[in-house]
Amino acid sequence: MKSQLKYIAVLEKQKREAWHAYILPFRVPYIPHSQLLELWRHRAVRINKVDVDSKENPSRYVTKYFEKGIRQELLENFSKQAYLSSRNLKKPDEDKFYTYETFDYNSSTVLYKTEYTTRFIKTASISIIM
Repeated sequence: MKSQLKYIAVLEKQKREAWHAYILPFRVPYIPHSQLLELWRHRAVRINKVDVDSKENPSRYVTKYFEKGIRQELLENFSKQAYLSSRNLKKPDEDKFYTYETFDYNSSTVLYKTEYTTRFIKTASISIIM
């Protein structure tokens, strides 16, 4: 039987070289913390409820962790994927482009925007629009 679990995740390498995973599962029933610890068996488990009162909140919450992972991947290797997702998750249409010009978002809603600097790119920004 195929798994019905839908999720997106990002991995982050910590200062002590251990990997940390941020996972956002969809439509998962409540599981008590003690049971999660027993199921996971790899040390700590921490669960945060995401405020989903508006369409922007889940994406802002997840994006701040994805941004950390993306920055790390840009510093280490351009060709790696910065996030993971289940195969059964419907993928959004993505338009990826690079420009040195100011981009006009027209009537799009900007959900998140940040700027950063890497050793490869002097100054760059990431925007998530709807």
